[in-house]
Amino acid sequence: LGLGYNEECETRLKEITTFKGKKVRTITGGNQHTMLLEENGQIWGWGRGERTGIENTQKAFNNPKQLSKSNFGKAKPVSLNCGTVFNCVTTDTGDVFFWGSGENCQLANIPADVHDFEKAEREQDGKDEFLPYMVTSTKLENKFCTFAAGGAQHSVILCWDGKAVKRRRDGEGVGVIVGDSDEPKAKRNL
Repeated sequence: LGLGYNEECETRLKEITTFKGKKVRTITGGNQHTMLLEENGQIWGWGRGERTGIENTQKAFNNPKQLSKSNFGKAKPVSLNCGTVFNCVTTDTGDVFFWGSGENCQLANIPADVHDFEKAEREQDGKDEFLPYMVTSTKLENKFCTFAAGGAQHSVILCWDGKAVKRRRDGEGVGVIVGDSDEPKAKRNL
């Protein structure tokens, strides 16, 4: 539940009244932290502080706290996922943000050439990012990122090569990106 830390863990179900009446889009958990995304783009976190992006401390907090929307500029978060010790968000503008512990280089913030993994591993240690930062990469240029997630020692970003104007749902409930694109129609299905 992301409640408590080590011997102080909550062992019974506990209602979190903070979210009564709110439209929750996603709730996701990592190791010692929990994150929640509301439909309006507001992100909340609780658990071990430095993994939430809310407090830069190993101390845990049991009551959900808001992550500042200013971390994402004018973009609105639309998907949120936790890895074991980090978090990732995609936005309505197609950008992707990461934050948390980068101990295994899963935050996409190491500038080394990843084609020579052994050299990159020798020259770069993982870097922690305690606040959300936008991932920039030549591999992501002109791409619309639709989803980001990860586990203990990896992360993955799904992107689309076309330019998105808006998203809509077709009659089957499948998300479709509509707008200007040279891509075949089949590639525009999410």
